[in-house]
Amino acid sequence: MNHRELTNDTWAYTNIRAEDGPQPSGEFRTLRDAVLIPLGFLLAILLFAMLTTPSAHAQAGTGRIAGSIKDPVGALISGSSVTLVNTATSVTQKTTSNG
Repeated sequence: MNHRELTNDTWAYTNIRAEDGPQPSGEFRTLRDAVLIPLGFLLAILLFAMLTTPSAHAQAGTGRIAGSIKDPVGALISGSSVTLVNTATSVTQKTTSNG
């Protein structure tokens, strides 16, 4: 329902009611409509995307172990059997050392 407002001896019809409270100034309304609302919408989408994506980016499924197998004298031993054991899951990986 349109409401009348008397300004400079002229009646203007508006959709603003007294119950709606004070309205922001024209400059702030333009800033709010052109910048703040779209920026808030984009930030909400970004936040939603960050919270719904898997959080395990840093956990890669690969790794590397480096080392040497030496005899008591300090000479390298190639062809030795090496077994890696994950103590948390008891998964083992066997390989053979090279030169």
